[in-house]
Amino acid sequence: ISYQMHGLVVVDKGGNPLRNSIIWCDSRAVNIGNDAFKAIGEDKCATHLLNSPANFTASKLKWVKDNEPDVYSKIHKFMLPGDYIAYKFSDTINTTISGLSEGMFWDFKNDTVANFLLEHYGINEALVPDIVPTFGIQSIVDKKGEAESGVAAGTPIYY
Repeated sequence: ISYQMHGLVVVDKGGNPLRNSIIWCDSRAVNIGNDAFKAIGEDKCATHLLNSPANFTASKLKWVKDNEPDVYSKIHKFMLPGDYIAYKFSDTINTTISGLSEGMFWDFKNDTVANFLLEHYGINEALVPDIVPTFGIQSIVDKKGEAESGVAAGTPIYY
Protein backbone atom coordinates (compact mmCIF):
# COMPACT_ATOMS: atom_id res chain seq x y z
CA ILE A 1 0.00 0.00 0.00
CA SER A 2 1.21 3.47 -0.82
CA TYR A 3 -0.40 6.46 0.84
CA GLN A 4 0.08 10.05 1.86
CA MET A 5 1.54 9.89 5.36
CA HIS A 6 0.93 11.89 8.55
CA GLY A 7 -2.86 11.97 8.21
CA LEU A 8 -5.16 11.12 11.12
CA VAL A 9 -8.01 8.63 10.89
CA VAL A 10 -10.03 7.86 14.04
CA VAL A 11 -12.45 4.95 14.28
CA ASP A 12 -14.99 3.63 16.76
CA LYS A 13 -15.18 0.06 18.09
CA GLY A 14 -16.94 -1.01 14.90
CA GLY A 15 -14.08 0.35 12.79
CA ASN A 16 -16.21 3.19 11.46
CA PRO A 17 -14.53 6.56 10.85
CA LEU A 18 -15.75 9.12 13.37
CA ARG A 19 -14.82 12.17 11.28
CA ASN A 20 -13.10 13.04 8.05
CA SER A 21 -9.36 12.43 8.06
CA ILE A 22 -7.13 15.37 8.92
CA ILE A 23 -4.48 15.33 6.20
CA TRP A 24 -0.78 15.99 6.73
CA CYS A 25 -0.77 19.59 5.47
CA ASP A 26 -3.71 20.75 7.62
CA SER A 27 -2.11 23.23 10.01
CA ARG A 28 -4.79 23.42 12.72
CA ALA A 29 -2.54 21.68 15.29
CA VAL A 30 0.67 23.69 14.81
CA ASN A 31 0.29 25.67 18.03
CA ILE A 32 -0.49 22.52 20.01
CA GLY A 33 2.70 20.89 18.76
CA ASN A 34 4.80 24.00 19.29
CA ASP A 35 3.49 24.37 22.85
CA ALA A 36 4.33 20.70 23.54
CA PHE A 37 7.84 21.22 22.15
CA LYS A 38 8.40 24.10 24.58
CA ALA A 39 6.80 22.33 27.56
CA ILE A 40 8.53 18.97 27.04
CA GLY A 41 11.79 20.54 25.95
CA GLU A 42 13.81 20.66 22.76
CA ASP A 43 16.45 18.24 24.06
CA LYS A 44 13.94 15.58 25.13
CA CYS A 45 12.01 15.87 21.86
CA ALA A 46 15.22 15.68 19.81
CA THR A 47 16.53 12.71 21.80
CA HIS A 48 13.30 10.71 22.02
CA LEU A 49 11.14 11.78 19.05
CA LEU A 50 13.97 12.93 16.75
CA ASN A 51 11.80 15.94 15.92
CA SER A 52 9.33 18.49 17.28
CA PRO A 53 5.70 17.39 17.71
CA ALA A 54 4.86 20.41 15.49
CA ASN A 55 1.97 19.66 13.15
CA PHE A 56 2.33 15.88 13.13
CA THR A 57 -0.42 13.33 13.79
CA ALA A 58 -0.12 13.27 17.59
CA SER A 59 -0.82 17.00 17.71
CA LYS A 60 -3.81 16.53 15.41
CA LEU A 61 -5.20 13.88 17.76
CA LYS A 62 -4.80 16.33 20.65
CA TRP A 63 -6.66 18.91 18.54
CA VAL A 64 -9.57 16.47 18.17
CA LYS A 65 -9.51 15.85 21.93
CA ASP A 66 -9.67 19.59 22.66
CA ASN A 67 -12.07 20.69 19.92
CA GLU A 68 -14.29 17.67 19.27
CA PRO A 69 -14.62 15.98 22.68
CA ASP A 70 -17.74 14.09 21.57
CA VAL A 71 -15.74 12.53 18.72
CA TYR A 72 -12.70 11.91 20.93
CA SER A 73 -14.81 10.09 23.53
CA LYS A 74 -15.87 7.54 20.89
CA ILE A 75 -12.38 6.79 19.52
CA HIS A 76 -11.38 3.14 19.73
CA LYS A 77 -8.15 3.50 17.72
CA PHE A 78 -6.34 6.14 15.71
CA MET A 79 -4.67 5.23 12.45
CA LEU A 80 -2.67 6.68 9.64
CA PRO A 81 -4.33 6.60 6.20
CA GLY A 82 -2.31 3.53 5.15
CA ASP A 83 -3.31 1.70 8.32
CA TYR A 84 -6.95 2.45 7.53
CA ILE A 85 -6.62 1.19 3.95
CA ALA A 86 -5.02 -2.03 5.24
CA TYR A 87 -7.84 -2.32 7.80
CA LYS A 88 -10.48 -2.04 5.07
CA PHE A 89 -8.81 -4.91 3.18
CA SER A 90 -8.28 -7.12 6.21
CA ASP A 91 -10.51 -6.08 9.14
CA THR A 92 -7.31 -5.88 11.22
CA ILE A 93 -6.36 -2.64 12.97
CA ASN A 94 -2.61 -2.29 13.41
CA THR A 95 0.35 -0.07 12.60
CA THR A 96 4.13 -0.17 12.50
CA ILE A 97 6.92 1.54 14.41
CA SER A 98 7.58 3.47 11.22
CA GLY A 99 3.95 4.61 11.14
CA LEU A 100 4.02 5.61 14.79
CA SER A 101 7.27 7.49 14.30
CA GLU A 102 5.92 9.55 11.43
CA GLY A 103 3.10 10.69 13.71
CA MET A 104 5.46 11.47 16.64
CA PHE A 105 4.06 8.55 18.64
CA TRP A 106 7.37 6.62 18.90
CA ASP A 107 10.11 7.07 21.51
CA PHE A 108 13.32 6.10 19.73
CA LYS A 109 15.51 6.32 22.82
CA ASN A 110 13.38 3.85 24.78
CA ASP A 111 12.16 1.85 21.75
CA THR A 112 8.51 2.12 22.77
CA VAL A 113 5.39 4.21 22.31
CA ALA A 114 6.10 7.86 23.27
CA ASN A 115 4.13 7.70 26.50
CA PHE A 116 5.53 11.01 27.73
CA LEU A 117 3.94 12.78 24.74
CA LEU A 118 0.67 10.88 25.13
CA GLU A 119 0.62 11.84 28.82
CA HIS A 120 1.40 15.47 27.98
CA TYR A 121 -1.55 15.49 25.57
CA GLY A 122 -3.82 13.48 27.90
CA ILE A 123 -4.20 10.73 25.29
CA ASN A 124 -4.85 7.18 26.47
CA GLU A 125 -2.27 4.67 25.20
CA ALA A 126 -5.14 2.22 24.57
CA LEU A 127 -5.93 4.26 21.43
CA VAL A 128 -2.62 3.12 19.87
CA PRO A 129 -3.17 0.27 17.39
CA ASP A 130 -1.37 -3.04 17.80
CA ILE A 131 2.17 -2.82 16.43
CA VAL A 132 3.44 -5.17 13.72
CA PRO A 133 6.92 -5.27 12.14
CA THR A 134 7.71 -2.46 9.72
CA PHE A 135 9.30 -4.85 7.23
CA GLY A 136 6.87 -7.71 7.06
CA ILE A 137 3.28 -8.60 6.45
CA GLN A 138 1.01 -6.01 8.02
CA SER A 139 -2.12 -8.07 7.47
CA ILE A 140 -3.83 -10.36 4.95
CA VAL A 141 -6.74 -9.53 2.64
CA ASP A 142 -9.86 -11.26 3.98
CA LYS A 143 -13.04 -12.35 2.14
CA LYS A 144 -14.78 -9.03 2.77
CA GLY A 145 -11.73 -7.15 1.51
CA GLU A 146 -11.73 -9.36 -1.57
CA ALA A 147 -15.43 -8.72 -2.21
CA GLU A 148 -15.02 -4.96 -1.84
CA SER A 149 -11.75 -4.58 -3.75
CA GLY A 150 -11.28 -7.48 -6.13
CA VAL A 151 -7.91 -8.28 -4.51
CA ALA A 152 -7.76 -12.01 -3.75
CA ALA A 153 -8.32 -13.12 -0.16
CA GLY A 154 -5.05 -14.33 1.33
CA THR A 155 -2.99 -11.63 -0.39
CA PRO A 156 -0.43 -10.23 2.06
CA ILE A 157 -0.52 -6.50 2.74
CA TYR A 158 2.78 -4.64 3.01
CA TYR A 159 3.71 -0.98 3.17
